[in-house]
Amino acid sequence: MLGLAGQTREMVYLYGKVVDARDQSSLPGAVVSVQGTDLKTITDVNSEFKDWELPAGEHILIVSYLGYQTKERPIFITAGQRATIIIKLIASTNILNVVTVVGSRSAPPQCDQLSRSYR
Repeated sequence: MLGLAGQTREMVYLYGKVVDARDQSSLPGAVVSVQGTDLKTITDVNSEFKDWELPAGEHILIVSYLGYQTKERPIFITAGQRATIIIKLIASTNILNVVTVVGSRSAPPQCDQLSRSYR
């Protein structure tokens, strides 16, 4: 990859895991992105992302997961390094005051079959 002034920028591989800060439980499906780029990945069923190729240097990872506070994590990856990071997310403290459940029925229940069998 070419960097500034035609310099070659070495790529490195990033491995990581996203966990709950309180009990270290896995958070599969967490979204991990690099600020200012289109680079994005999602953690697997073990809450891991593997062999994510990034240019060497300084980056800010943005990590989000439903029900948790989004976290920005600065990282610096040295050329030739295979970096491993663990990102701990804190559960969101938003509390719902009211939950409204709305239901509807599109057709009346079909009881013809049941009533005929008892005749």
